[in-house]
Amino acid sequence: MQEAIEPLAKFHAKVDKSGRVIIPKYIRDIYEINQGDFVVMIVRKVRIDKKDRKVYVLRQVKFSAKVNERGVVVVPKQLREHLDIKPGDLLEVLLMDHYKSNEHAHTTTYTYIF
Repeated sequence: MQEAIEPLAKFHAKVDKSGRVIIPKYIRDIYEINQGDFVVMIVRKVRIDKKDRKVYVLRQVKFSAKVNERGVVVVPKQLREHLDIKPGDLLEVLLMDHYKSNEHAHTTTYTYIF
């Protein structure tokens, strides 16, 4: 068997005017992610070319953030500026890990076994 670290989930989201994205409820339910928990995410600014069926990753960054009500996560302003993320931009979000506020991030990493 071979081990690999892969995202727990991958989804697309549009950024609102405050730099927020929402983790879909079904993903929060699967991993029991609640308000006040923390997530580790990779956020990619992407452009989709439907004609050529390609997704171009323009920029990406990895960060951790606290989950707010209804699964809302704020992409920090400094990162939005660095990635040139504007309201309405399409992001590809990779959920890499999650942990409760009283846990350490390194204790919860999932490993896929093939």
